[in-house]
Amino acid sequence: MIRLRLCLCLAGLWLAGGCAQAQAVVLEYKPKVGQTATYKAMFAGRMQRAIEGDVPFATSERYEATATLTYTSEVLSQTDDATIVEIRMREGKADVKAGDVADAVDLGTLEAKATVDRRRVATDVDLNAKSDFGELHPDVTEALGSLDLVGDAWLGLVDVLYLPEGDVAPGATWSHEPLEEEEDLPFALEINHRLLELTTYAGRKCAKIGVSWRAPFTDTPFPEAGEAAEGSASGVFSGEYVVYYDYENCLEVYVEGSVGASISVAVPEPAVTVTQNHQTNVKSKLVE
Repeated sequence: MIRLRLCLCLAGLWLAGGCAQAQAVVLEYKPKVGQTATYKAMFAGRMQRAIEGDVPFATSERYEATATLTYTSEVLSQTDDATIVEIRMREGKADVKAGDVADAVDLGTLEAKATVDRRRVATDVDLNAKSDFGELHPDVTEALGSLDLVGDAWLGLVDVLYLPEGDVAPGATWSHEPLEEEEDLPFALEINHRLLELTTYAGRKCAKIGVSWRAPFTDTPFPEAGEAAEGSASGVFSGEYVVYYDYENCLEVYVEGSVGASISVAVPEPAVTVTQNHQTNVKSKLVE
């Protein structure tokens, strides 16, 4: 009886191990040349900024914006190591409220051609973005920029996925560290990923992947870029997303999450403190 139980236990372990191994998949970006996809992306952002101190320009500002845009991606060519993809924004509209000013804004056009490796890391980007904000109220333009809704900045809000090397099973984790100059941040940023499960979404076999980062910083000289430091900045940048990735066709099917920051800048002369908090909620879905 003991031997029988032992055999059953060993068989169960073998089966469990086989099932776990069968769940492992290779997640890589290797789409078919000629593949096209259209996405609808939606953004809702808000920002609060306050300038405090014994100065005449002390103030408090609040910006809010919602935006909807459609864009397409097309796979132009491919080598063993990389894929060239063209991205075009077809239409982009935003409704902005900056204090007492409200306006509806056409976000213009964008065309980008990127060389992307197997982990979805862009190694070369040729970008052409056009917009005409000349007749907008300056506060509206400021709101669009602060919430990353101008130029190609919105791409960074929807494209947060980097893929691992080798095969992975549910529960696996990996990370990616963009170059500081790519993210325009005063510190290294680590973007963490976790394969939550292998599932089906919108009729497609997908990897459900959690993406997150939290990057606190303290006493960072401000301003930077070789200028004389007048003060210091502290705060935190953070983001949390869920991505459904069709690993058979190398397509993001659905992306949802939020990105935000809380920043405080202190300047000694004159004694001024600037605080800024912002958050943008993001949804992007494959529509065809």
